[in-house]
Amino acid sequence: MATAEELRRSARRRSLTIQSAIVILIVVAVWGAVSNAQYNLTRLNMTSGFSFLERDTGWDYSFSLIERSISDRYYYTLFIGLLNTLFVGFICIMTTTFFGFIIGTMRDARHPALNFAANVYVQIFRNIPLILQAVFLYALLIHMGGPRQALNIGDIAFLSGRGLMLPGLNVSPGVAVGLLLACVGIAIGLIIAKVPLWRGAPCGSVGQSCCQC
Repeated sequence: MATAEELRRSARRRSLTIQSAIVILIVVAVWGAVSNAQYNLTRLNMTSGFSFLERDTGWDYSFSLIERSISDRYYYTLFIGLLNTLFVGFICIMTTTFFGFIIGTMRDARHPALNFAANVYVQIFRNIPLILQAVFLYALLIHMGGPRQALNIGDIAFLSGRGLMLPGLNVSPGVAVGLLLACVGIAIGLIIAKVPLWRGAPCGSVGQSCCQC
């Protein structure tokens, strides 16, 4: 009868054998995929690697944070895409944080209308999948008119199939970023200094109960 030590050795050998077989199968599968890809590339007279990054794209795009042209290289176009992604992500994070704070505050408000509106908003957008919301908004935008048929909102904003056009400051991007950082710095300073942004009615005034000022 086999001892406990022999059983442990047998189980260890069996485990190593199974793991070795799995590793060999993975290596064979990867080698076969690479060989098949190389054969197909050679048959189609195509090259692999990253040399395409030095070629011109010939693409034209409407928005970029830096200078661009139709003769940009692939690596430069990818860099522009990265900057655009970071810019859009920053705007989305800031706006969602702001609206999330406002809606969360409304849900805790004692006013029944504010509480009801915030709950309806949260329940609708939380229970509808994001992909369905994106498809709905995309279908809505592509069926809107062009810039000449844009929806005029008080001669301030214009909504069309190309997006929402809003008035902007006639300043350079550096000045705009500087103003934004200055506003954020002032807000942080007021919060740290605990400066009240508004004051309630004085104690003892008509129609007001005495409170701690």
